[in-house]
Amino acid sequence: IVLLGNPPTTPGGQLEQPEQNIGLSEQIIQKDRGVAPPVKVQVPVKDVTPTGVTIGFAVTVTGCGADPITEGAAVLKHAIHLASVHGDLGGRYDYKMYAIYHPDGDRCAAPLKDLGYELIRRETPVAVKDIEGDFLRQNIEKNGCCGEKELVKLEAYTLVQHPIVVHLDLDVLILKPLDALFDWMLVDQEDLKAEYDTEGVPIMWPEMEKPTKVNAYFTRDYNMVGPERKYK
Repeated sequence: IVLLGNPPTTPGGQLEQPEQNIGLSEQIIQKDRGVAPPVKVQVPVKDVTPTGVTIGFAVTVTGCGADPITEGAAVLKHAIHLASVHGDLGGRYDYKMYAIYHPDGDRCAAPLKDLGYELIRRETPVAVKDIEGDFLRQNIEKNGCCGEKELVKLEAYTLVQHPIVVHLDLDVLILKPLDALFDWMLVDQEDLKAEYDTEGVPIMWPEMEKPTKVNAYFTRDYNMVGPERKYK
């Protein structure tokens, strides 16, 4: 069976000429003739990101100390609001706040609901006795401020209703939109058929190769990194 279609014509009835695929040899010939080869168009990342995206922001409460946490939680939420689509800093993404808390933090986590946080009560997701690594199993309970309850932070991965979830400590400030990071995670370069235009995107180490797909970021306090390290 042969399916025949009508050839495309111009408004005047003339047959349209098919587009020619310029190969490498033709590009070389055109270059010799002083004709520039086709330019590969770069697409700004921010122009191809999905619209209407809500980023999840989560904090973790592992217990109640002597100092209240409401002030830090209120300031953090306000900073995120200013850097979002609702603020005046140029952010393009919406946000939703979550407080994931261990049962030991019932009392101090409760006021965060009035600040606009959705409360999520979670037990430690892994029993210490079930941890396979000897060093971690033997030391996690006396590590840091909160021991094995720090593992409650892993519950942020369960907020799958958001394409991106940012987990922050309560002593953090967001001073400007994180849109450049979100853009890079949400856009699939395979769908662009072009290179990312990173003009205006702050790149800390521009000489290093940049990934085309980012699934996670991890940052640490800059002042806690040894000054002798080239990449901090």
